[in-house]
Amino acid sequence: MASRRDRIEAALKGGIADRPPVAFWRHWPGDDVRAESHAEVELAFQRDYDWDFVKVTVEAPTFHLLDWGFRSRVTEKRLLVGGRDVVAGPVTGPADWKRLRPLDVTAGAHGENLRCLRLVARELKDDVPFLFTAFQPSVIADRVVGRDQIALMARRYPDELKALLEVITETVLAFVREGMRTGAAGLFFATGTCGYGLWSEAEYREFSLAYDRRILEEAVKLGWFNMIHLCGMLPMFPVALDYPVRCFNWDDRVTPPTLAAARAAAPHLTLVGGLERMNVLLNGSAEEVTRQALDAFAAVGGKGFMLSAGCTIPPHTSRTNLRAARRAVEMMAG
Repeated sequence: MASRRDRIEAALKGGIADRPPVAFWRHWPGDDVRAESHAEVELAFQRDYDWDFVKVTVEAPTFHLLDWGFRSRVTEKRLLVGGRDVVAGPVTGPADWKRLRPLDVTAGAHGENLRCLRLVARELKDDVPFLFTAFQPSVIADRVVGRDQIALMARRYPDELKALLEVITETVLAFVREGMRTGAAGLFFATGTCGYGLWSEAEYREFSLAYDRRILEEAVKLGWFNMIHLCGMLPMFPVALDYPVRCFNWDDRVTPPTLAAARAAAPHLTLVGGLERMNVLLNGSAEEVTRQALDAFAAVGGKGFMLSAGCTIPPHTSRTNLRAARRAVEMMAG
């Protein structure tokens, strides 16, 4: 029987060990504000299901803003998945952006998250690889300038926005370096602005990809298992191929490209997903979960694949369906 690391490394190289890796992740609203309670729920989730890796979540992109004086809460809009929205902050316009300075990530909310990672590492040791979460600077900036307003601000205040992105990038880089020191296998890099519905490819390259690459190049130097998450509808998949990471996760069941199309367009990628979160994992039967998992395995050609969902799963996802997903990979022999 292969080890968890063997399975992951085989998938990262475009192959398969004894079976594909499988893992899911979710938000932990309320428990994720203190290191001890956050580590406790993450570890209990791992003990319950024996995933091949642990992805330690944070509350949302809002996590990165708390130490700049922003406040967040779980809103009705976010209740289904457990994330949070910004509800107040010290920034009201471009004149305020320059007041933000790079953070000391060993203190405050960032420091508490790092403490959680160290607690997770203490229990998992080398048996279970874990990833920690950071968000791209542009999605953090989008919460500063006004949700879904970043493209407009890039056109109206390009120099001021780039100065803000520089401050955020320095902070995320520092957090990534500290996160890797906890013993993490790598970074789960969550995007939120890599979509055609927000701005053009040229704008994304200038105001996001250029900053993202600096963070990901550092992650690749420090970790052996790094993953890109393309959050939202209509991701800029062709542009995202310029990232120096080849392990991709997105909501493949609800937005293009499909797993089969992604495999055809970029056969070198390691694809993570295959299960639809709402209609199947949350509201479907165990039999539907199994069928969709096996269909995903066939769509990618059985190699370079990890079974998961397209994003964080709803907190009310049944144990029955998660166990069905866990059993499904046993049917996917290498």
